[in-house]
Amino acid sequence: MKKLLSVILASAVLCGCQQTPQNVKDKGHYENSGIAVSKEMISPSQLEESSQQALEENYNQIKLENIKLALPEQVEKLSFGQVSGFEESYKSVFDSVFGKGGWDAAKVAKKTSDEPEDMTTYTFSDENKQLYGCVGDNGLIAFVKPDSFADPFAAQSQTEKIIHVDRGEGTDEQYELIDGKVSVSEAKQYAEKWLNDYYRQYEPDYDFCVKTIIVRKTQNAHCYEITAQKKYKGTSLDELAMISMPDDPKHIKYSVSKITMTMHRKNEISSFTNGCGIIKPIKKGSENELLSLKSALKLCQDKFTAYNELKINAIGLKYTIEPVYEKDDKYDHAHRGRLFGSRLVWEFVMDVPHEQKLQNGQTDTFGDIRKYIYVDAQTGEIEFDFDGIIQ
Repeated sequence: MKKLLSVILASAVLCGCQQTPQNVKDKGHYENSGIAVSKEMISPSQLEESSQQALEENYNQIKLENIKLALPEQVEKLSFGQVSGFEESYKSVFDSVFGKGGWDAAKVAKKTSDEPEDMTTYTFSDENKQLYGCVGDNGLIAFVKPDSFADPFAAQSQTEKIIHVDRGEGTDEQYELIDGKVSVSEAKQYAEKWLNDYYRQYEPDYDFCVKTIIVRKTQNAHCYEITAQKKYKGTSLDELAMISMPDDPKHIKYSVSKITMTMHRKNEISSFTNGCGIIKPIKKGSENELLSLKSALKLCQDKFTAYNELKINAIGLKYTIEPVYEKDDKYDHAHRGRLFGSRLVWEFVMDVPHEQKLQNGQTDTFGDIRKYIYVDAQTGEIEFDFDGIIQ
């Protein structure tokens, strides 16, 4: 059971390393420290008009093509708090995903530990029925049904295509699942309906939107690996980055908040995890002004002078999720009672072409690789990861 849970968590949160991008002239000069661009602050009411105008500008080495903007309905100051004691909800969770009588309560074991950073869970595993479920005190929910039991998130299957459905890609394409053809748009619609019907009760503050669908080739058919993101009043929570703090690799600067599931049959979710559990937004006020998109792009233009070209594929405003550490606290994604700070950032995403996703003869099993830049929407501070492989 521990091995299966480890696979589930690793599938939900994956990081790695990649070679220096070819269009960097000198890795030692990734960034220009002498930025002189003035920062333009605008009111939230100016956001849409100002952002559209920004996309019509030219930015030297920055290339913008067919950009889909993701802008919020309103701008707020937030922090987040993680739930605790959620493991006691295991019966209702298992009933909802396996059906009453579909699982054996006698096979449920409570995991306890003397270590305060460890998570208390109820797990259910039946090798004969090929079912697995886990509910943790921090709100972790994970389950696997027979079609996914041997390979919960199709990591051992061939990646055929990565489809960014949030940008309108490939929605009419159809693939043969175990019980018939299902289009990408049908998979998206069913996944979002399932999240609203079954999962929303646990995180009622958010809307859930399918972001990416990876098409996998299994032994006898195809399956869809589906990534969904949480949105708070139209603004996405960070589902992309999970990086260590440079001065302390045991600490994580950003965490992630995304949902991963697979679909092997029509109208059925065959595996699911919410990764880092359930977090609740804590409103701390409203933002009266924020950095304009034009200024954010000008800052990047001035900072990344070492690049011949930065091709931006997606732009949006996003809430970061930043673990708050106590003294001598060691990072554990399952740590109970954890608080998260948050900042509103402009996010610039650069997709890596599929043929560049392999290195050193390794097999690309997880599919989606991106590079990103974050620009703080208040201070203009820039953070970036051009080496990381982020799912």
